[in-house]
Amino acid sequence: MKPVLRKILLQSGNSFSYEHYSAAHFYNYWHYHPELELVFIREGSGTRLIGDNVEPFKPGDLILMGANLPHLWRSDDACPHSESIAIHILEDFAGKEFMQLPEMRKIKDLFHRAQRGIIFEGKTRETVIEMLPDLLEKKDLGRLIALLSIFKILAESHETRFLSKMGANTATLPNDTARINQIYAYVLSHFDENITIESMGKLANMSTTSFCRYFKKCSNKTFVDFLMEIRIGYACKQLIETDKTIGQICQESGYNSISNFNNFFKKATKMTPSAYQKYYRK
Repeated sequence: MKPVLRKILLQSGNSFSYEHYSAAHFYNYWHYHPELELVFIREGSGTRLIGDNVEPFKPGDLILMGANLPHLWRSDDACPHSESIAIHILEDFAGKEFMQLPEMRKIKDLFHRAQRGIIFEGKTRETVIEMLPDLLEKKDLGRLIALLSIFKILAESHETRFLSKMGANTATLPNDTARINQIYAYVLSHFDENITIESMGKLANMSTTSFCRYFKKCSNKTFVDFLMEIRIGYACKQLIETDKTIGQICQESGYNSISNFNNFFKKATKMTPSAYQKYYRK
C-alpha cells in the first residue's frame, strides 16, 4: 500500500471537480490521487508537505500539484478556520487525442512540470484567483473554456517556483501508510520538544538504522533535515507575523541555543533570523 489513494468524486455532468472546502482544518493525511490539483488557500495557515518539500502555507497561496504527487496539509493548532478552492482534473480529461493537439502543447508541458509541484506568484496568482469563483458560475462548454483559460495563463507564466526536487513516484514509497503518517503527525505536533532519531525509531518500532533508511526512502531526505525544515519553517512564520523576540522564537522552534538556532536558520534560508525578518517585513 502506498500513501493513501484518495478518491476524487466528479460532479454529475462535469469532466473535472471543483471543490469549495471550509472546515476547522485541512485534510492532513499523507495521500495522493491520479488527478492534478490546483488549490487556492483562502483562509488558514500551517505546514504543507508536497513530495520532498516542506514549507509553511498561508492565505493567498496558489499551487498546482501533478498526478500522484503525495501531499499533506497540516493546519496550525491556533488557526480557527481553514478554507480553500480546489480543482481536480485528470491529465487526459478531454481525451488523449485532445491533449495531443499542437494547441495544447503548453498546457501538456505544464501538467508535466506539475509533477514537482508549482507555486504561482505575482500577477499570475492575482489573475487566476479572480477567475476561480467565476468558474463555478459557468455551465457546460462555458465552464470548460473558463478552465482552459486558467490553465493557459498558468502554462505561460514565468512567475513560478518548483516545490519538490523530484516528481511523483509512488511505486518507490513504503507500503505502510499508517507508520509514515504517525511519524509526520508526531513531528508536526512536537517539533518544539527534544526529538531524537532514537526516540523516533522507537515510535516507528524500528532500530535507529532501519528508521533512518526508511525515512530517507519515504521523504527523499534525512530525518534531521526534515526536522530542521519543520522548525525553521515555523520560525520564519513567527519572524514575519509576530513581534516575538528571536530568543522566544528560538525556544518555541525547539532549539535550546541561540547559536544553534542561528546556524540552522542560516543553513536553511541563507540569512540570519534578524536579516530574514527585516527583509520580509520591508
